[in-house]
Amino acid sequence: HLVLRSYKEPLGFPRTSFTRLLDMGSLHLCCIAISLALSHGSALFCLVNLIVNTVFLMMMVLRYLRGAHEDPWAEHLEFLRTGVCSAGYVLAILMRGHTASFLYSISLLALMGILMMVQPFGHALSRVPLALFMRSLVESAAVP
Repeated sequence: HLVLRSYKEPLGFPRTSFTRLLDMGSLHLCCIAISLALSHGSALFCLVNLIVNTVFLMMMVLRYLRGAHEDPWAEHLEFLRTGVCSAGYVLAILMRGHTASFLYSISLLALMGILMMVQPFGHALSRVPLALFMRSLVESAAVP
């Protein structure tokens, strides 16, 4: 809610904080770990996910350290990068030949992203597909 509210503030408004960095940054670390679980240890897949998530995480850290007061799209781009990384690790399900599970997972991920943009209760509603998404990931990681 605060991020969406910040879009209405002038261009000089600070749109990042240390706690926001920890929140969004931890998602990139989770993406790395989940890619390992879903790919069942595929070295190349995990390496690509590690590189992409590390680059995006470093971009986020550098943005925070610069203390730059950027436009609202800087925060939006961080959301998009996190979404790309989340969709990226789901590709491991498809690589293992589980097309239906992949389509189900990616649909839940898309629904979650869409709901987060709906105000005033979209963020809370997005947790319903998130719970189903996490369950599908655990189930997929358990299947050879």
